[in-house]
Amino acid sequence: MVKKINDLKDEQNELMHSNYTPSELKVVNMDESNIENEYYEVEDIRDHRGPIGHREFLVKGVCYGERANTWQNASDFTDPTVIQKYWDKQDELKKLEHERAE
Repeated sequence: MVKKINDLKDEQNELMHSNYTPSELKVVNMDESNIENEYYEVEDIRDHRGPIGHREFLVKGVCYGERANTWQNASDFTDPTVIQKYWDKQDELKKLEHERAE
């Protein structure tokens, strides 16, 4: 699980599933404490960037399209095994590339 950010919600605090232009949007005041406590399930980590200690991961959430992928800090994850699986997959890819090069 990872903290949920960068989603658009309607006045009832429901997730909006359509794409909108900025002119179609209306600012709505929300209780910030509700936003900070939202989480979503990680389907996959697609990429990483930044140095160790400030690393971010490109996260695809379950039931979200690729366009909804977000960069998340390692500290946003509630389950570190998701990150470990990503690094394990990266190690496997490096091994395959090395074997093909020989």
